Amino acid sequence: MKCTTTTLALLVLAGSAGIASAQNLFFGSAGGHSGRNSLYTTDLNGLGSTDILPTPMVVSGVAVDGGAGRVFWQEPHHGSGRNQWSIHSANLNGSAHSVVSSWTQSSGNTYGVAADRTNRQVYWADINGISRANYNGSATAAIVSFHHVNEVEVDPAANRLFWAGYDSGGNVGIWSSTLNGASPRLLRAIPGAAIISGLTVDPTSSTLFWVDYTSGTVSSMDYAGGSITTLLSSPFVSGAEFEPVTNRLYLASKSPPAGRIAWMPPTGGPVTTVYTGIGQGEMWDVGAIVPAPGSLALLAAGAFVVRRRRL
Repeated sequence: MKCTTTTLALLVLAGSAGIASAQNLFFGSAGGHSGRNSLYTTDLNGLGSTDILPTPMVVSGVAVDGGAGRVFWQEPHHGSGRNQWSIHSANLNGSAHSVVSSWTQSSGNTYGVAADRTNRQVYWADINGISRANYNGSATAAIVSFHHVNEVEVDPAANRLFWAGYDSGGNVGIWSSTLNGASPRLLRAIPGAAIISGLTVDPTSSTLFWVDYTSGTVSSMDYAGGSITTLLSSPFVSGAEFEPVTNRLYLASKSPPAGRIAWMPPTGGPVTTVYTGIGQGEMWDVGAIVPAPGSLALLAAGAFVVRRRRL
């Protein structure tokens, strides 16, 4: 697996009242050699940058529910005798911070976080599988037992849970089950030393998108695990999130010397950069949600939410 020192996760959120002129983007920076520990919010143009992280910590995966006015993130911390992972939640301005869940694991590239905005539950990945809880931390439960999960995504309308990782035999792939973890099955085995670092869905077309960090490719297939379409081949692409209102596939890139957030059509095509990070580390994942009331006027400019994860 990849060694990670700096993480930047970005989400484009359905804006709401906030510190920035409009809270549309959320991205976390895990400190390390070149970055600092922060959780930023900006408008769609990357302006009005504000660090809303309530207390110093590493930020990897990020997910946002604009309707509920909550942002979620995973804090990975291992080494120096501390092997504690945790899922956090806060209002969109960083207030009312709470710990949804915490657990111990010795190591592992786990950073997936997904928000089920229909049932108001948050899902997360760890080296033992997938867990979920209500937004307030109640009813926490392990719902999928699996060797090692990197990424997780949900489609509540279709009652589908998707995850990427590798099984006990070291085989990399993408799996699916019901939201409760029932009837799990392998959708697609990914050959080679793949690291699936981004996973997102288009519920309308029942399309699954993923990023293979090792090969630098962005690919898609239907929920049934049909034929694969390669949409982009580019080094340093690390995360992806489909935003349905603007019909854009947002991409995170850790390309040196600064990470970038960009978008492309979900069927492939030109890539448009919308944010370049300077001095914040490397962008690892991107996520998107439908803008919340109060930011609909921004749709003409391409309102979106970008979300999570790590390096």
